[in-house]
Amino acid sequence: MSIIKIYYVSEQNKKIKIIEKSEELAASGRVPEAIEILRSYFSDEKDNHKLQRLEELDSNYRRMSDYFLTGNPDSFRNALHSKTVGCLLTLASDCRCDLRISEGNDLFATKARFEQLQGHTLAERLDDYRRSVLNMTRALIDSPEKIESLRNSRDTRLSLLFYKLWTVRIIEENDLKRLRQILLDPEEDFTAGAQIINALLLRCMEFFDYNVILFLADITESTSSEKLAARAMTALILLMTHHRKKIDNNHAIKERFLLWEDNLLIYCRLREVVTALIRTRDTDRISDTMKSEIIPGLSKISPEIMKKMRDSASDFEPASLEENPEWEEMLNKSGLSDKLRELSELQTEGADVMMVAFSNLKNFPFFMDTANWLLPFDIGHSSLEPLRRLNLNGIETLFSSPAIMMCDSDKYSFAFSLMSMPTAQRDMALGQLDAQIEQLTADHQEKLLKSSMPDFERETNMYVRDLYRFYKLNPRKNEFANPFGNVAEFTRLPAIGQLLMKSDIIDIAAEFLLRHGYYQEALGVFRDIEKHRENDSNRCEKIGFCLQKLGDYEAALSYYDKAALLAPESKWLMKKRAFCNRMTGNFKEASALYTTLLESEPENLNMICSLGDCLAAENDISGSLKQYYKADYIHPDNKKVERAIAWNEMLSRHYDKGRLYYEKLLSHGDANGRDFINAGHNAFLNGNPREAYELYTAARKLYKTSKEFHDALESDMEMLIENGAAPMDVRIMFNTTY
Repeated sequence: MSIIKIYYVSEQNKKIKIIEKSEELAASGRVPEAIEILRSYFSDEKDNHKLQRLEELDSNYRRMSDYFLTGNPDSFRNALHSKTVGCLLTLASDCRCDLRISEGNDLFATKARFEQLQGHTLAERLDDYRRSVLNMTRALIDSPEKIESLRNSRDTRLSLLFYKLWTVRIIEENDLKRLRQILLDPEEDFTAGAQIINALLLRCMEFFDYNVILFLADITESTSSEKLAARAMTALILLMTHHRKKIDNNHAIKERFLLWEDNLLIYCRLREVVTALIRTRDTDRISDTMKSEIIPGLSKISPEIMKKMRDSASDFEPASLEENPEWEEMLNKSGLSDKLRELSELQTEGADVMMVAFSNLKNFPFFMDTANWLLPFDIGHSSLEPLRRLNLNGIETLFSSPAIMMCDSDKYSFAFSLMSMPTAQRDMALGQLDAQIEQLTADHQEKLLKSSMPDFERETNMYVRDLYRFYKLNPRKNEFANPFGNVAEFTRLPAIGQLLMKSDIIDIAAEFLLRHGYYQEALGVFRDIEKHRENDSNRCEKIGFCLQKLGDYEAALSYYDKAALLAPESKWLMKKRAFCNRMTGNFKEASALYTTLLESEPENLNMICSLGDCLAAENDISGSLKQYYKADYIHPDNKKVERAIAWNEMLSRHYDKGRLYYEKLLSHGDANGRDFINAGHNAFLNGNPREAYELYTAARKLYKTSKEFHDALESDMEMLIENGAAPMDVRIMFNTTY
């Protein structure tokens, strides 16, 4: 790296640290210090425009401070302080934006520099797009032969509007006012409104803008379009979660969202958005299951299915795959039935099971344009002109049907796939969809009856899926801040978090995370609930369970104990307390709990063995053996039981009994290296070194490496010495195995 480049990188890092420090000070409310840092920065950069904005903020803040010293009440004080903090954070973000545009090589910087060279304002880009829409509308009547070229012009100008709004350095108040009018006008173009929200989301994810947060709140509240409201609220929650620390102490934002507290419509919408966002936590797990288990499993059994299809080719129907008992038997044998059933249930609950299916269909040129990833689906889009030329019957109805649970991005993928398919394959794919559409429509109608706001719910789910694909599958995804990493932190949002805490939304989210095994996130939500509500036995149990699953047994036990004090103790809770006592070394308490549990379940193998283990850990070997012989009588030929009996008989110096059980274990044919080592220990302590040597040699062959084998031997040296073996004899014995 050249000296000039090193100096340049160093200067860039220095500037970023200054900006970060100003943001840190502003977010914590230390306004004068943040102003001083930014003033020095703007002076060094000779940025007079930002310096002027800063001085206006400083002047207003000083006047407020001077009035505060008079001791007189001021109803605007909190709002002015919060607005100043928000504007300082926005100014700092503008500085970040400037640095990235001037020196960056990523897509954002490239597009921003292009827009600067073009010299168009946001208002001009907006006017260009609206003219192109008007021209196309007129051509439908006057010049239909020009429609395709005009469609292309319209789509190009919409992309330019998106990029302008995404990369614009400062969104002026007049621009926000005009954008607000477009989004609130029911006669305006939905696609343009959606792209405006998309661009604002991407821009504000990178560069905090206090005004955009409030703008999206306005749209959420005021638009008559359920679909735009769904997109605006989703974007708002993602932005607030991502920038939580910057808005935590903002009084103006808190006051703004406290107005939502008694609004039933807002509550219902929040419930849908939070639920949709929380579900994304399961998308990667579902995708991994599809990739690693279901798809490879189906590939393995497909030759057999293909053979049976060929054998019955004359009367084969695709639907028979779902009905034929032979296919079902194959799936059962392969172990796929349960997985497929689980996926079906998850899909019914609203999970995104289509991510894998469409993840490989994002390589079409259409997706090279970032603006297209979140674009609402339009069969009239210029890129779909070849599909329209095919004149496929019912294609528009198919794509517009709400029963087809494809997000917009997947619809475009499917459309491009149809265009590239051979005719026969395309006809078959469409025929299969037609055959399923009736059932899908019936399922959709049933869901409509259960939903109080079906349009909002559907748009929210589909928009969240579009966003998830954008942040996960976009080839330039590393250039974007991903908002899905912290979706479970919505409980800590200013004002909105309080609203959620008072509703059942928070409980739904916590239960979802717990049920699907996301214990760390579930623990965070349950603990947030704990801060705002009285102790509850059920919640203490769930917090304890999360802690147990995360390996913090002491903390888990403290919550289980709380639950036992708050309500009559269940068997489930007693088992958990016994287990955690055992894991924390409190074997006496664990033994007492297992003994009580066995009174009602005397033949429970796991509890008998657990009690046996606890007694052995307390050096009550005879008591432990009593439990394991009981287990051996009730559940014969259990290897775990046989191993425990053999080991405890050895520790009791009943070597002949130990040998009987080790011989039984080794005769099964699936004995492991540890079984042979322990049998060798029994022979060695019984005074049979040659037999011990032979058993150790057999054990060595079952370990992957010589080191693993010798580490296992060395770990037992202390036990052998404690049970009467001479230290030198043990060392010599171990040395003979090298």
